[in-house]
Amino acid sequence: MKKFCLVFLALLLLAFAGCDSHQTVKIDNGVQTTDLSDIEIDGLKIGTPIANADLTRYTKADISYSKYTYDYQEIRIAVNGYGLITGLQGTAGIIPFSLNGHISPTKISETIDILGKNHNNYWFDSEQKIKANTYIDKEHHISLTIAYSTMDNGLVWAILSSIS
Repeated sequence: MKKFCLVFLALLLLAFAGCDSHQTVKIDNGVQTTDLSDIEIDGLKIGTPIANADLTRYTKADISYSKYTYDYQEIRIAVNGYGLITGLQGTAGIIPFSLNGHISPTKISETIDILGKNHNNYWFDSEQKIKANTYIDKEHHISLTIAYSTMDNGLVWAILSSIS
């Protein structure tokens, strides 16, 4: 369990390494665009003010990575210097997320049915048998990564990020 927690924290750090006031996560734009403008993680969207979020419902995490992240056990929120949300990561099954009006799909096949096949598929964490599909919205400068277990195709994380 301790090893899993350390790996999870390392993945969180990597997922939001680029989310500070001066840069955003950069994603390979080789994949065709998908409209991600109606994607939410626990009712939060990229580009909205953190001041509008009710953070009292989350449990503070023991570790915080920078002054531009809000780290909770249930969700991680990255903001820029203006207080606008630039990244969100929620644990599937704990934090609800909405894909174009479809609430909290549980299997990767459901996300593909909703968002289509214009995504990059790769190993997110081969040791834990977790793969990911990353979708890009070039018009709105957003990426969405859905991590899932190859054991049962169940969703693990939803990671929404602004991209440059």
